[in-house]
Amino acid sequence: MAAYITASSTKSKSVAILGSTGIQGASVLHYLLKQPTTSFQLHALTQSPIKPHSPALPSLADHRNLTVHQADPTDISTLIPIFQGKQVVYGNTNTQDPRFFSPDSKLTEVDALRNIVDASVAANVELLILSTMPDIGAIGEASPGFKNKVEGMRYAREVAQKTGLRVVFVQVGWYLTNFVEEHDPKVNEEDGVVEFFMTGTYTDLGPIVKAIIDHPEPYLNSEIPIVGELLTMEQIASTYQKITSQPARAINPISTVTSSPSEIPLRGAPMETILESQWMALMAILNAEAYLTREEENTVGRALYQKEMGREMTTWEEWLRETAFDAKKENYGEKIKAMEEKWGGRKFF
Repeated sequence: MAAYITASSTKSKSVAILGSTGIQGASVLHYLLKQPTTSFQLHALTQSPIKPHSPALPSLADHRNLTVHQADPTDISTLIPIFQGKQVVYGNTNTQDPRFFSPDSKLTEVDALRNIVDASVAANVELLILSTMPDIGAIGEASPGFKNKVEGMRYAREVAQKTGLRVVFVQVGWYLTNFVEEHDPKVNEEDGVVEFFMTGTYTDLGPIVKAIIDHPEPYLNSEIPIVGELLTMEQIASTYQKITSQPARAINPISTVTSSPSEIPLRGAPMETILESQWMALMAILNAEAYLTREEENTVGRALYQKEMGREMTTWEEWLRETAFDAKKENYGEKIKAMEEKWGGRKFF
């Protein structure tokens, strides 16, 4: 596949980043781009045709340690040549890739995850950092995002045991920016109260991934939650009310649906139906288990962030204050989207 090459430093640690124009990949890519150019030689992988001046990528002229490659995780032949000679691979997959649900395609997200693992072995990658989800048992089976990534994690463990592949698993909580993108709170037309549907955290992922790259040994074969804080929906709503002085409440939309996610066909169904199914499955998980059930599980990721940044991860209250988030204000999300370069690099999307 084609690659747009820029000047590089042979002394840099070479890192390949899949999904470099997505939320997670961008967080990793843009944080590493902020480091001295002698620290990292970065390889951004994207499925889209490469355009040297694409608005979806950082300016190549401004980042002489960056190379952009067109590659597809569902096609291992596009991964191996790029992975060769790389010391680190950050692997992530898009659960909502339409090809995984098309009746004309046999591709699956698990295939893509397996390809990332197998390509890392074939290319003798020194460290694979793989984005997965925690195994929360039967309730996670209804959510493709959980089910597929757990299966990918199991496969990576098996391969690591057989081949000696060094792998670390990161598991990212809900992004705060989802409140201005896909899952924005709604203002109830009857009483004007702001209603929140979801919980989670913006991904402070980039600094944590760098900390793992710098010293991976203590974390090999471990699952590292990337969760700034655990909050109930009631706490999210009450904090919003505290900061904005707007009445707010938490609601449980899962109680209003009549069908379960498992009753909705996925492959071949309209994308709107697929997303609805995933939404219901995720809401069931958040209502019953959340991403992680034990506070002590979150200490590793927080400690890594503290070590790298010298401060705590971003809290919901801090994010509200920093962004002046206002669900009642027209176009309230535009200012926040413009600020995303500061958080992880979404400016280029």
